[in-house]
Amino acid sequence: MALFKFETIIKLFSRKGRKFYFFVSHTVNYHPRDISLFEAAFVHRSYTQKRPLKNIANNERLEYLGDAILGAIVASVLYDKFPNAQEGSLTSIRSVLVSRKRLNQIAIRLNLCEHILSSEPNNITNTHIPGDVVEAIIAAIFIDKGFNEAKRFVARHIATDEEISHTFNLETAHNYKSDIMIWAQRNKQNIQFVTTPVTDDDGRLSHFESQITLPDGSVVASGSGHNKIIAEQQAAKLALENVENAKC
Repeated sequence: MALFKFETIIKLFSRKGRKFYFFVSHTVNYHPRDISLFEAAFVHRSYTQKRPLKNIANNERLEYLGDAILGAIVASVLYDKFPNAQEGSLTSIRSVLVSRKRLNQIAIRLNLCEHILSSEPNNITNTHIPGDVVEAIIAAIFIDKGFNEAKRFVARHIATDEEISHTFNLETAHNYKSDIMIWAQRNKQNIQFVTTPVTDDDGRLSHFESQITLPDGSVVASGSGHNKIIAEQQAAKLALENVENAKC
């Protein structure tokens, strides 16, 4: 039987406390011993900045820890699952699995946004906040129950077998960039890839956008992705499709 902190037992007496506790229990798939860790995981710093005298904990420290734990877990899973993959491929796959955009999608799917406390003026689904909460929850699980429980959460919601296989297939797919460069040489076309990082409102990397351009500045094709390789691959694939369509 789990040993619950006294504060957790007290909070279960209130209807709001019970509702949050059972929501967390369903989300992490076990009964938390220290619910205060998970309460902090859902508090964005903007909420505490407007309430400095209330001494409310926010999720910045948990997010920091959760980011490191998530990266280590996914790296370990990929290392075991693909013994013949090169470091570059593993890094690329990991970056997709733990990208801010994807963590936001997971947060929305788990209905985390309904419980997030934030004073941000805009819709938080368009910010990094939901993804930060996912990382903070991973840290809360790690502190509350240990590494293995955190790993189970990641395997259940983030690094699923299906998602890993899907991402691996995308990352190791045909090299469209090489094909379009070969086509350009054969047809005496001087093309270049212009790939730029795109940041969100807080200055954090969101994704990459890539354009294939001609010397006159005209754009042949565009692509986007969680990393530079995917963005350029998408642009190259579209450019090849445009070339094939032009032949018809």
